[in-house]
Amino acid sequence: MLLSFLRQIFQKNRTKTRHIPQFLEVPAQALSPIDAAITLANAGRMDDAITAYQCILKAEPELFLAQYGLAVLQASKGNFAQAHTTACLLTSRMPNMPEVW
Repeated sequence: MLLSFLRQIFQKNRTKTRHIPQFLEVPAQALSPIDAAITLANAGRMDDAITAYQCILKAEPELFLAQYGLAVLQASKGNFAQAHTTACLLTSRMPNMPEVW
């Protein structure tokens, strides 16, 4: 469900608009890799999607949606320690953003 929501955000809002919170804005060069990660996850290829998110984060370490997607997939695979670490990184970077919590 989350992955479908993220895909809708990207398909409807490929350019910056005023109603998209700043933390959801994604550099244009990251859209295709995030789309690929979401597609992999939707196809049930969780390990490949996790790898895709990790590659995205190597290039764009502050990218909220990649961090969030990675944490969700890690948790869904039962890797709660990794998911917790990823989520803590995310919340420490954006402590005043209720959407993160």
